[in-house]
Amino acid sequence: MAALATLDEPIETVALGMGDIEAIDGLFRATVAAVPNPAAVRPDEPAFFEEVLDRGGEIVGLTVHGALVAYGVLRPEFPDQHDRRGLSRLVRDDWPLFVTDGSAVHPAYWTHSLQRVLIRERIDRAVRQGARTIIAKVSPANLPSMRNLLKEHFRIVALVRKPYGWRYVHQRSAVDYPETSVIPEIWRTAADVDAAQILFEAGYGAVRFRLGEEARPELGFVKVGA
Repeated sequence: MAALATLDEPIETVALGMGDIEAIDGLFRATVAAVPNPAAVRPDEPAFFEEVLDRGGEIVGLTVHGALVAYGVLRPEFPDQHDRRGLSRLVRDDWPLFVTDGSAVHPAYWTHSLQRVLIRERIDRAVRQGARTIIAKVSPANLPSMRNLLKEHFRIVALVRKPYGWRYVHQRSAVDYPETSVIPEIWRTAADVDAAQILFEAGYGAVRFRLGEEARPELGFVKVGA
């Protein structure tokens, strides 16, 4: 597991199963109750976690003294979820694709980089299973998740409309990208999905996040290739 957390307590990585669904659901609900904008978080139910496990996915847990403090979902591509929508320009049809499909950190453990620990752990697990590309789908209002994914070399390359709202599709190679100092050519407000869609169709992707004028969250776009 990537050593990013700064907690004094020992953190353990565990594989969660059907017997942990109640604890996972409780952690999810505690997290949603504390976020500033609950609408930015997909309303997961226990049935979702059960389905992920039933269909070959996994749920990675982080525990402190045996107590679950964070989890992250990793699953293979599910055809009924249309995971490749908007990716045809960047992801070949024969490339195995995995999805980091939701996570939560207990509010008492925020600001300790546990989300980034979970991202890196799931990337490592996807690579071991043969992934060629990895994606995540994030609400334009979920600023912490967008920041963390961009820091871990994801790029925002598409938009999809889900029953619970718009989601930015974040994509990255299963092999670590080198650190880059690329300067974005274009900045757009993160919430402006119409402007982002125009740029996606023109071959751009978002690779940076910043707070612009009046502290408005903005995404920085550059031309991207496969």
